[in-house]
Order: sequence, then C-alpha cells, then structure tokens
Amino acid sequence: SDAAQLAAIGTNDNYPLSGSYKLTKSISLSDYDSWTPIGQSSAFSGTFEGNGKTISGLKVNTSGTYAGLFGQVTGTIKNLTVTGSVTLNATSGSTTSVYAGILAGNVNGWFATIDSCSTSGEVSATLNCTASWGFTSANVYAGGVVGNNSSMIGSEILSHKSGTVTATYSGSNVSGNAFAGGIAGKATGALTDCYNKADVTSSTSKGSSYAGGLAGQCGVTETSYNTGTITAGTYAGGIAGYTTGSSKNCYYLSGSASSGFGGSSSSSTPTATSKKSSDMTGTKLTG
Repeated sequence: SDAAQLAAIGTNDNYPLSGSYKLTKSISLSDYDSWTPIGQSSAFSGTFEGNGKTISGLKVNTSGTYAGLFGQVTGTIKNLTVTGSVTLNATSGSTTSVYAGILAGNVNGWFATIDSCSTSGEVSATLNCTASWGFTSANVYAGGVVGNNSSMIGSEILSHKSGTVTATYSGSNVSGNAFAGGIAGKATGALTDCYNKADVTSSTSKGSSYAGGLAGQCGVTETSYNTGTITAGTYAGGIAGYTTGSSKNCYYLSGSASSGFGGSSSSSTPTATSKKSSDMTGTKLTG
C-alpha cells in the first residue's frame, strides 16, 4: 500500500520475491532519486496484482544489467500502470547483455506472464562493450513496457502511451545487436491487443539494429497498432523490426515506418496496414 513496502520486496524476509502481492492504492516513487529494481541477482517469481492502480514517479538510473520497476521476472505481473523514466548506461569488458523497460528489464521463463499493463515515459539503454573478443554478441534490449520478454505464452493488452524508447550499442571488437520496441525490445511469444505511441530508435556500431512499434523482434502479432516513428539502421517496421511469426489485424501510422515489418523469417508472409492519422479511430485504434 506504500512505496516502502514495494521497495521491501526481495530485500526483506517478510516480502520474498516468490510472494503474492496486491496493490491496494496508487503510489508515488518520486521520493526515490534512483529506484532499485525489484529482482536483480534473483528474479521476481511471485505474483504482482496491480489491481488497476498506478505507480508513478519511477526514476531508474543505473549502470547495471537490468533496469525497470522490476529487474528480472519469471512470475506474473498484471493490471498495473507505471509512469516514469528508465536510463541504463553500462560499460562492460565482457559480452554481457543489458535490459531496460519501464515495467521490467527482462521477463525470462516459459510461463512468465505480463498482461493488462500500461506504461508511459522515457526508456534509454546504452551499452559500451570494451571486450576484445567474445563467443557471443553483447545485446541491448529496450522496451516501453519490458526490455525482453522470452515467455512462450505471450502477452496481451499492453500499451506504451508516451515518451521515447532508445537502444544503443557501441563496441569496436565484439558485435552487438540493439533491440528497441514500443512494447518490448524483443518478444518470443505472441503480442495481442497492444499499442504504442512512443518514438522508437535503435542503433549499433557493429552488428544489427532492430526497431518496431511493438517490438524490435517478435513472433506472432494480433489486433495491435503503432503511431510512433520508428528508426533503425538494419530492421525497422511500424509493427516489428523483424518477425518470426504471423500477423493479423495490425496497423501503423502512415509515415512512421516504410513498412509494417522490416524483415521476416515467417513462412506466412506477415503484413500490417498503413493508415493515415484521420483513420486511426475507433476503440481498437485509439487506446
């Protein structure tokens, strides 16, 4: 019911990361100059029921791996609105990836659930990799709601209503991919009934950059739309920079991107419809 109790999750034995929580009233985090994300070295594996309430005033400024209201999540978060800003600026001598989102940095786990959540605010994730070599790339994931969502069951009714989302990778020796999306930098499962109104930008000095209205890279997309401007050097799309799945009833604002999908490995040839601002009307297209 207050900011102190929220901050205690994972740091106090009475508030375990595996617990079940229900927000009983809206709270402000404006007294925290830099919020410490819930679930850093260990993931939040419990249930957080937002109960239709709002957590406002979030400010995260970190050079760590995970940034957001939550850091790592393998459990369930639903029915929550979060507003604020998240800035991750990291320098690493290894090929460690970084994750940033208003709600959560990294949602990891086949059955992790993020549903019926809304966010607003600025998200910026930057990684400067100084490693001289590496077996894997060092990636950057930035999303309006979550940085990365590897849940196989997908998410629905997510929105990012305002702000910007930026993912930036720099490194001269090791390749690094940058994923930026209005909802998620990268999403494995389906995204359904989602929308984004923020501008999304992705860039990398050595590797591939992915930017999309919903996700930089994703699987199935359904009944969703984007009005933000999308910019990337490699893959940019009004719905997704790159997709591995099908698409149905998805729309993007004309001029926000040159196409609905910047690239695809899907056999179903996913498509999305470009619409003028005057045509972005109706319940499903206005949020």
